[in-house]
Amino acid sequence: MKNQKGFTMVELLIVVAIVGILAAIALPRFTSSTKDAKIKADMATIANINLQWEVQNIEDGKYKSLNALLVNKNYFPAGKPVCPFGKSFRDRNRDNRVDVHSH
Repeated sequence: MKNQKGFTMVELLIVVAIVGILAAIALPRFTSSTKDAKIKADMATIANINLQWEVQNIEDGKYKSLNALLVNKNYFPAGKPVCPFGKSFRDRNRDNRVDVHSH
């Protein structure tokens, strides 16, 4: 029996415990960085919408509704922009600027 090669049960349990500890440390960091990336993407989308709204105003001489802007293929050829969190873009203040929403 002394010439058999392999791992003992204790060695395997230690490896599983170490992998579990590393996963417990890494997972929260990954999820928080994912949320940060989504927030930054949302802020960039809002800035792009506001920029396109200004361009539309300069070209047409008046502001159109937010919905008319978002579905216009001249300003958003890839389609209506979406929030990474599934929220809709709004202009509650009626100041022709998309409101920043919380996440």
